Amino acid sequence: MPNVDSSQQSELFSKHLVQCLESLTSIALPCYIAGDFNAATVDWLNLAATHHCGDNIILDFAINNGFLQIVKRATRESNILDIVLVNKPNTVFTVDVNAPLGSSDHCRVDFTIVIQLELSDGMADGSAKQLPVNKRYCWRDADYEGIANFLANYDWTQLFSLNPSVNEMWTAFNDVMHCAIDMCSRYQQRQTFSNQ
Repeated sequence: MPNVDSSQQSELFSKHLVQCLESLTSIALPCYIAGDFNAATVDWLNLAATHHCGDNIILDFAINNGFLQIVKRATRESNILDIVLVNKPNTVFTVDVNAPLGSSDHCRVDFTIVIQLELSDGMADGSAKQLPVNKRYCWRDADYEGIANFLANYDWTQLFSLNPSVNEMWTAFNDVMHCAIDMCSRYQQRQTFSNQ
């Protein structure tokens, strides 16, 4: 989880920052990017930035790489400057903006994550173990109306009646959502391998 302080933000700084962060987009594990991005002109709710090239570069990075910004309250005056970008939002359970630490003029952002670690299966021969495919969606070109139509016409009653436990319902719901997204969005598949 890199921590960023871009208080001297410029277009050049934003480009360099995004180049560094791009390396995180190919991992199949949850990724959390937190810090003071000082991107005051970004409207994270509507995914728009006004007249600031550096802020647009950061916003484009988040959108194009499937990151969601999860801080919803101002962290300095009336701006959300301290942000948390996540690529697996279902691993974040609470996000709180609290009083600053020490003499800082920025509020503290606390968030709780829950992740499941997969342990090695003890392969002693050093052969490569194939990990899950990581999909990188092109959200700007997604057919949101197609996703909405698919979900509106899906037989949810049958889905939930055939899956009696909460875990089964969540898995089934998650599968339907991914099916809709895969049908209506372009994506690149990235497969990673481990020598564990």
